[in-house]
Amino acid sequence: MVSSYIEPFMGRLYCPDHGRLTCSVCLHSINSVNGFIPTPDSSSVFTCAESAHSVEPTFERFKPTYAFFGFHDGLSPDERKKYKTDNKNPQIAFKEVETPIHDCRECGLMYWKQGGPGYADIHPSHVAGDGNRYIVAFVEPFKFERRLDKVVCTANFWSSVENTKLARVYEVFSRPDDGTADWNLDNVQISALVQLLHMVEQVIIPHRKKLIEDFVYANSEYFIGKSRRFQLIVVTTMSEDCLDLLLRAHKLKYSKSRKAFIERNALGLVSKKYTVTDERRRQIVYFLRMVKKLAVDGIEVLWSSGKPDERFYEARRVFLNQPSTLTKPQNVFPQETKCGVELEPNETQDVADEDLLEDDSLDALPPREGFDAVEYSHNVGLGIYVPGEPSERDDFENYSLLFESFTGYPAPLPPM
Repeated sequence: MVSSYIEPFMGRLYCPDHGRLTCSVCLHSINSVNGFIPTPDSSSVFTCAESAHSVEPTFERFKPTYAFFGFHDGLSPDERKKYKTDNKNPQIAFKEVETPIHDCRECGLMYWKQGGPGYADIHPSHVAGDGNRYIVAFVEPFKFERRLDKVVCTANFWSSVENTKLARVYEVFSRPDDGTADWNLDNVQISALVQLLHMVEQVIIPHRKKLIEDFVYANSEYFIGKSRRFQLIVVTTMSEDCLDLLLRAHKLKYSKSRKAFIERNALGLVSKKYTVTDERRRQIVYFLRMVKKLAVDGIEVLWSSGKPDERFYEARRVFLNQPSTLTKPQNVFPQETKCGVELEPNETQDVADEDLLEDDSLDALPPREGFDAVEYSHNVGLGIYVPGEPSERDDFENYSLLFESFTGYPAPLPPM
C-alpha cells in the first residue's frame, strides 16, 4: 500500500504584516502543489528557469500613470483591462503623494511611486501602487572634449542623493565623424546611455539581488527572481530628436547602399530614411543590443528627457570651440541633417533584401578597439566629486534642476 503521508509544513505560512500567503510587499510567498508545501530553506523548493523572467524589449518613453487599484475592480474583466491602459484621466493626483520619488538610503536607489500611493517606501520591496517596481537612474554629462581619435564625454551616473554608494563617473568615447559638432555630441551621449545600461547589468542588478537575500521568504524560485527585478526609468539630457530615433530604430532596417536606416510601407517600398554615419549606426546598434540584453534578464527600460544644467551648456560651448581632430571622413554626409529628421526618398524606390541588415547588426562596420568606458571616480559626497570640477553645492544645484525637470517637484536636500 502506497503511503499518502505528506510532511507537515513547519515554516512561516503567512506574511507577518498582512497575513498573506504571497505578499510582494513583505517578499513572502508560500506555495503548495497537491498538498505539499516545501519550506523555503529546503532542497525541494519550486524551481524555475531564469528565462521565465524574460520580457519583450520596450523602446518607449516613460509615462507617469496614476491609480490602477480600486477604481475599476467592480467592473468586468474586459472593462478593467480597458481602463487600466487608459492614462488620460488620472484617478489620484500626485499632490496626494507629496513626491513621486522615494529615495531609499538603505538601497542607495530612487524608486518611482507609479500608480499613486503604494508601498514604494517600504524597504527592500519598494513596490509601487501599480504592483511593479521602478528604479530611476540619471545620466548627467558635464564635460566634452576632443582627444586624438576620440570624442570624450565625462558624465555622472546616479540614482540616489540619500546614499550615493552606487553613483559613478565614467568617461565614454565615440569616434569623430563627418557630422556636425552637435551630431558628434549626440554620438557620445548615446555611448553614455549604453554605459548606464552596462552599469545596471554589472552593478545595480547584483546589488538588488543581494539586498533581498536576508528578507525574502519563499519556496518559489520564480517569486524570488521576481522580487529582485524592476523596471528601469532612465532620465537623460539628450536631445529629443536623437532620443526619438533611438526609440524608433528597432523597427527599421539598415540599407548598406543608402547608408541609412529605412522604413518601408506595406508594398515594401522605402517611405522614410534616416541617414547615419558609421559611428552613429554603431552607437545605435550598441544601444539596441543592451536594451534587448536587459530584457532577456527581465529588466524593461523606459526613457525620459530631463533639462540640462549650466555645466552641460558650458561643456558644449567649450567643445564647439575646440579644433576638430577628424582627419578622414567616413562617408559623404549632409551637414544639415539632424538626428531623427525623416528624409523622404522617392516613393517609387524599391530596395533589395540583400541590401538590408537587421537593426542591431554590426555587419559592414570596421572593427574598433580602445573605446571601452573608463570609470573615472567613485562618488564621495552629494554629487560626484571630481578634482577641478564644481563644488558639492554646485553639484546639488545641478542635480536639483534635473530632478525637478523630471518629477515636477523640488529635489530633496542631501543628508548633512
